[in-house]
Amino acid sequence: MWLYRFANPETRGQIPTLGNFLKWNHDVTMVYYEQTYLPYEERLSLLKRVLKFVLYLGLLMIFVYVFSDVHDGYYSSMCDRREKCLRNCASDYYPRVLCGTETGLTLSYGRNTYSHLYYYPMPSTTAILSEGRFYECANYARENAEVDKVPRSGRQARVHTCFGYCNSTGVVSEECISEGIACVVSSDACEFSVQLDEYVLSSDDPEKKESAAFSPLVGLIALAITMPLQLVFELYCIYISKLKTTDKDDGWVTLKNTVLQFVLAAIVVVVLCYDVYFLIDVHTVRLRASK
Repeated sequence: MWLYRFANPETRGQIPTLGNFLKWNHDVTMVYYEQTYLPYEERLSLLKRVLKFVLYLGLLMIFVYVFSDVHDGYYSSMCDRREKCLRNCASDYYPRVLCGTETGLTLSYGRNTYSHLYYYPMPSTTAILSEGRFYECANYARENAEVDKVPRSGRQARVHTCFGYCNSTGVVSEECISEGIACVVSSDACEFSVQLDEYVLSSDDPEKKESAAFSPLVGLIALAITMPLQLVFELYCIYISKLKTTDKDDGWVTLKNTVLQFVLAAIVVVVLCYDVYFLIDVHTVRLRASK
């Protein structure tokens, strides 16, 4: 709004004090205080000020999410396979307590080191083997080469589930699949997204499944994009407010004002829907990671 007043020749000479400048230009206080310093036709109603503030926060959240480069949904879904293979192994060898006991074996794959592995032998009974549980986990091992790489790293994401047991490379071949596979215990650390120049607030221990972090660079990028959009939205609201002061008996003006207000409401609804979707997505990943 300061930029708008500066661009207007009629108000350019009105230099506010620092206190008044913060009062009329802070996003929170601008919602509460009525814009008495503006001409009547340029003032925004309380509803429009609230919508403007909600839209600004919504856009900020969207761009923070987009530039955060979050891949936790993929990481979490891949690591869920570990629990599934543990259940498969337990089902194949029930009532024997064979699965989940660490072997002491250490494997390096995709520039990741795994030391918490248990042995999943190939079932000797044709009936059990035909149920496909063992082959399902063996196929996970065959797909290890397809695991996505971590951005700005070059290593594969730490989301592998099973490896070949017959050699130190962890590669599964048809010749040695009968010797079984080595699978990662479900409690082993799973990959999580790391942002540009992020600062970890709680802990950088990879064994912990949750941590709090923030990236000032991502925030600045989101602000740089959101602020011009906020200015455009505010000018849009001012234009709608000016229409109210024109000839109300003109049907075209009334229709135009109605359409513009509908578009305004639709924009806010779309932004809020995107925010709800992103929040549900992040919350779902956090719930799955905490299991």
